[in-house]
Amino acid sequence: MVFRSLVDLENQMHGHSVAYTEFGELSDYRDRFNIQFGNWLYETFQLSCSCGWADAIEDSTESKDQAEARFFEVVEQFLNQW
Repeated sequence: MVFRSLVDLENQMHGHSVAYTEFGELSDYRDRFNIQFGNWLYETFQLSCSCGWADAIEDSTESKDQAEARFFEVVEQFLNQW
């Protein structure tokens, strides 16, 4: 998947989850990646995801490159637990 920024990726993920919900493949909104990942980031790193997990990760790093690297680190941890 190609994305320009973490916010772009988060928006793409949201669009996919809405489509899955509309077509009945995902019945509970709490199962959505964005919600679960945001909750996990808060519980694990105390990152507020009120503006989304992408902004939370970007705000916790100094550059876009660091934010993307950090995302791949933490998403791997999250997926191993989810």
